[in-house]
Amino acid sequence: MKRRIVNFIINKLFDSPISRSKNYNKLFFKRFPILSINNFKKNSLKFYVIRVKKAGGGLFSNVLYVLNHIKIANKINLIPVVDMQNFYTIYNQYNKINNTSNSWEYYFEPITKYSIEEVYRSGKLIYSDPDISLPRNFIDKKNYKKLFKKNIKIKKNFFLFVNHFVKKNFKNKKVIGIHLRGTDMKHTPNHPLPPTLSQVFNIIDILIKKKKFNKIFLVTDQKKYLEKFKNKYEDKVCFINCFRSNKDKIFNLNIRKNHRYKLGKESLEQMLLLSKMSYLISSKSNLSRCAVLYSKKPIKCIEIDNGMNSSRIIYARFKWYIKKILPSKLGGFKEKIKVNFKTLNY
Repeated sequence: MKRRIVNFIINKLFDSPISRSKNYNKLFFKRFPILSINNFKKNSLKFYVIRVKKAGGGLFSNVLYVLNHIKIANKINLIPVVDMQNFYTIYNQYNKINNTSNSWEYYFEPITKYSIEEVYRSGKLIYSDPDISLPRNFIDKKNYKKLFKKNIKIKKNFFLFVNHFVKKNFKNKKVIGIHLRGTDMKHTPNHPLPPTLSQVFNIIDILIKKKKFNKIFLVTDQKKYLEKFKNKYEDKVCFINCFRSNKDKIFNLNIRKNHRYKLGKESLEQMLLLSKMSYLISSKSNLSRCAVLYSKKPIKCIEIDNGMNSSRIIYARFKWYIKKILPSKLGGFKEKIKVNFKTLNY
């Protein structure tokens, strides 16, 4: 009963994937074993199927999750295969996108030459254990940039828009990138608490004066934040035209064709644009960290750390708002952040 109540609350508060078709054979996928690190015997196994446990993870949460399991697959000498066709993410559509039903391949090239169908027909597979996860500070470890570059191949069709945007908005400008999460990130349990607008504005104002930035590239999911930036910095601000909202549950909206896919597409394009930056201000987020991993050059970054949200669902709904109004001496957020760039080059 308790579990049902918790699941009901979660479904009401957070985005969920599309529902399964009636033809989905759950028992077929259940018959394959899950990796046990402590009791692993390779025997006749060949493939390591990377599947998600929680469908609600963002695109770059999925990317880093896949990277983690590629590393595990390499360690136990199995071929990694990403299955986001039978194990849905919040980006899956009912129809095929880019000629595939695997939402990983909406955006990225397959990480192996074997198809999902070939892998399951072989029967020589083991599932990733979704509960084996990387520590939050994994990105500071060496060789992840190399691992990212080798395995994460973005589909070429996304670069046409990115290259055009760079030419139009960044040429002959001193640009600073801003990644500012809002909406659901303010109350997602056990996630980093995002910066406030005033924290970010304080840093930008100092940098415009000292470093002479004349262009701000803003990446935000919150409509209200974009309006505030435009009011304050006017034509200094550039951004892509994408879906933004002041509400939390955005994936379940039926407002445009292939809405779920397009949310991922827009996130990917913004990550690629942030990877072009030399300077970046961000919250602790997977999108901005992937921009650093993908970048061909070192990025000087100010990562605003407001601590973690509570793991308790109800308290997590209010913690960010409480800390925002409290003075820092009483446990509120620090208004003035040290303007100290750290070069992130993995």
